[in-house]
Amino acid sequence: MNQFKKPAFLFLFSCVFGTAFATTLFQDNFQDSVATKANWIFPPAIQRQFTNGALSVQNTDTTYMWYATHNFSAHAPTFTLSAIITISSSNINGAGLGFCMTGNDGITLWLGPAQNMYAYKDNVLLFNASNSFINTTTNTVAISKKDSIFNVFCNGYYITNFVCSDSKYINGGDIALAVPAKTGFQVDDVIMTDQFQPGGPITFYNGNFTSGNTQGWYLSGLNGTASVSSGSLTIANNDVSPADPYVNGNFNQASLRVIATHKQGVGFYGLAFFHLAPGPDGDTVKSYLFLIDSARDYASGLMDSSSIASVQTSLVHGDIDTLEVLRFSNKYKFKIDTTFMNDSFPLLAPGRIDVAGLYIGGKTTISFQEFAIGGDSTGNFTSIINGPKIHGNTAGPISRIMGNNFAVFDLKGRILKLGSGNYLETIKMLPSGMYVVRPVRNTMVAPEKSFTNVK
Repeated sequence: MNQFKKPAFLFLFSCVFGTAFATTLFQDNFQDSVATKANWIFPPAIQRQFTNGALSVQNTDTTYMWYATHNFSAHAPTFTLSAIITISSSNINGAGLGFCMTGNDGITLWLGPAQNMYAYKDNVLLFNASNSFINTTTNTVAISKKDSIFNVFCNGYYITNFVCSDSKYINGGDIALAVPAKTGFQVDDVIMTDQFQPGGPITFYNGNFTSGNTQGWYLSGLNGTASVSSGSLTIANNDVSPADPYVNGNFNQASLRVIATHKQGVGFYGLAFFHLAPGPDGDTVKSYLFLIDSARDYASGLMDSSSIASVQTSLVHGDIDTLEVLRFSNKYKFKIDTTFMNDSFPLLAPGRIDVAGLYIGGKTTISFQEFAIGGDSTGNFTSIINGPKIHGNTAGPISRIMGNNFAVFDLKGRILKLGSGNYLETIKMLPSGMYVVRPVRNTMVAPEKSFTNVK
């Protein structure tokens, strides 16, 4: 194991994580192989290769984990340490970022291959979390320490925190890349600053699927495919069992909404969430489902029920439908397009939704648009429509629930298409009939254009 000491080689650049007034204590972007060799102490077991401005490390030892260490001349008791780490799906041993280290003794934050992170000190597990904001390959991981509090972030989103008040860690220490036996990964842009980054779970989520990737969704359990294109998330569930991709957060008083387009299969599909109610004897969790199918049935109930009865209704289009689960002060109600269903479910109060997402039945393919969760206890989405999109502790640009310039409705109020630019090109793809086009602004306004015999 690596226990040698070497004076620190410091870089003074602006901080890229935290506030603009942070001082950079260390930075290595791996553009200069000579500087990197001076920055880190590499044991013989760790092979290294510089590729496209990043460092690839490989542990050739078949038994032991090894550290590549950077030693500081003075330790920082308050800091934020971040790095871009890329692993492969076959990297079952993970990739580690060490901190508060003295020799080989310290705390290590681990990135796993199944959208999971965990941390150890002295072979004691500090936390283990799966989260939808952890990607399966490339992630920007960060740990931020102040006193005994350690906040964990991934890709700018808060994941969790843990407390460690041990005297040997409280004043900080050296940092390291932790490479397990028979394991390799790529690392880039290691940065350490002297400021603490506060954080907390997201309180609402507005996914318009325009980023071209599935970041923000937990999909590791999916037996099938998930792809994002043209503002839609298309999920093909190849298993006979249902799939339930989800988003993590702390959605206190939340409503859900999604536009669902049936593509293939006869399974039910729709919205699902977990409602958690803390209690003196532990948390009570109920799993709710609000579903439809292509045969124009709808069903709602608890996921752990032995069966959920379905009802056929002409209110379900079965092709494109807008599904909403609206929270009121004491219940949830299911809305399909413009109509509330008769059933409702009482709340577990006090409580919150901490996991929410989609449900796709076995051997079924569905496209989803404009998934959103948030709002208040009056059954509306005002705080999502008008509020900023939240990335962990950082507010991004305004992102509205409809997200585009116009929406196309049928005469029953179902949203058939969302688009931008020339709506005439969009409606050419629709069957003959009468439709309503109206612009998307802060709120949906009255219809402005209608047309007949679209071909």
